[in-house]
Amino acid sequence: VAKLENSTVRIGVIEGTSKEDAESVGGGSGVILDNRIIATNCHVALVKKNPNKESVILIKNINQKNYALAEIYKEAKEHDICLLKRVEDSEFSFKMSPVKKFIKFSDLEKGEFVRALGTPEGLEGHTASGEINYFGLAGDSGHTNYGYEISPKTKIISHSAVIAPGSSGGPLFDKDGNLIGLNTFGNEKLNFAVSADHIREIWKN
Repeated sequence: VAKLENSTVRIGVIEGTSKEDAESVGGGSGVILDNRIIATNCHVALVKKNPNKESVILIKNINQKNYALAEIYKEAKEHDICLLKRVEDSEFSFKMSPVKKFIKFSDLEKGEFVRALGTPEGLEGHTASGEINYFGLAGDSGHTNYGYEISPKTKIISHSAVIAPGSSGGPLFDKDGNLIGLNTFGNEKLNFAVSADHIREIWKN
């Protein structure tokens, strides 16, 4: 788990026209892909409370103190996946420890072990394990609306690892620490992640 934490980040979005009126408007979790790129949900990174105010995205390693700045690099709202790029001249150091590798959606099996990492309800570095309960296309499952719409062609994974607000954008790993997907939405009955296939598609194209 300690090694997986090195690939997991906490994300905060701050909005304001000056330091005096700056306020937190949202946040969540993310996962490190390489020495500059982080994947998260668009509903985490693109949150906007006041369209007339500027916003900044802050990132930091789980269970570390220093935040760094990030900016939007690529976005695919249809899959609720946004890629962030760490700002090079950020004041604070930020260790980038990428995930090992991606697991293809077609290689998943029901009952397979999974581990979620993130910051649910402010519990930074919270981890929970479970298993894959279902995977398929969002349109076929009837789950395309989580308070925001995703494409019917989005590959989704339902699992039993506990997630909550703040977990969004955080990694879902397999038993070997490989990335299966991004946790996206959870309630008392069902927890969903978006397949890592979409992360690779966005990142490489």
